[in-house]
Amino acid sequence: MLTAIVFVLLPTACNAIVPHLEQPYSDPPATVSSEDLIGTWVAQYAHGTDQLEFRKDGTFRQCYQRVGELGCLFETPWTGVSLFPLSDGRVLVHLPGARYFLAGERIAALDGLDEVPCPLPNCTAIGPLRPFYDPVAAETVEVRAELLLNIRATNAGELVLLHMWTSLDRGFAIIGGQAEEFRRERTKDPLPNNSLEPTRDRRAKMEEGLADVATTRSGGRLAGEGAND
Repeated sequence: MLTAIVFVLLPTACNAIVPHLEQPYSDPPATVSSEDLIGTWVAQYAHGTDQLEFRKDGTFRQCYQRVGELGCLFETPWTGVSLFPLSDGRVLVHLPGARYFLAGERIAALDGLDEVPCPLPNCTAIGPLRPFYDPVAAETVEVRAELLLNIRATNAGELVLLHMWTSLDRGFAIIGGQAEEFRRERTKDPLPNNSLEPTRDRRAKMEEGLADVATTRSGGRLAGEGAND
C-alpha cells in the first residue's frame, strides 16, 4: 500500500521562497547605470531594516532602523554613488560611508570584519581586518569604510543588490535568505527624516546605537547588542 505524503506550506513560507526560485542571478545589462538604481531599496534582517535611497543626482542615503524603533539608528549623509563595471560582466556598487548591517551592529561599527587574531600570547596590537567574500566572483574582497554590493538581474529582468558574505560557506538560505539582498520597493515610502531633530540630538542617537571602531575593537559592545546579533 502506497502512502502519499503531502507537504503544506504556509503563505508566509511561500513568500519567503519565491525570491530564491529566481536564483542563480545573472549579470545586469551592460548599460546599467546609477539611474537604474533611483528609488528606495530594502533589506529586512531579524534585527532591523536596512534602507538605501538613490536620487537622480547620483547620490544615496542609508538608513538603518532597529526592530520596533522609529527613525534611523544609523544614517549617512547624501553621498555620491560609484558603479564599477568589470570585464566579466559583473557590476559593483560602492557606497562610501555606508555600513554592513547584515551580520549585526557590532560588525557595522567596524571598517570591515573583525581583525585577525594576533598569534602571540598577550598580544594587544590590532591586526589586519579580515576580507569579505564575494559570492558572485568566488573570491575574497577587502572593504573599508563603505558598503560594497553586487548588481544582479533576476529571471524576470529586475535588479537586486547582493550583499558580500562574511565567510565563503555562508550560502543562500531558502527561508529568510532575502536578507542577503536589497530589493527595490514597488511603492516608495520616504525614508525616516531625522533632519528636523537638532544636530546634537541626532549625533547622540547615533553614538548610543553605534560605538566607534576603537571602542568596538577594545571589547566594547553596542547598546542592545546582545539582542541584535
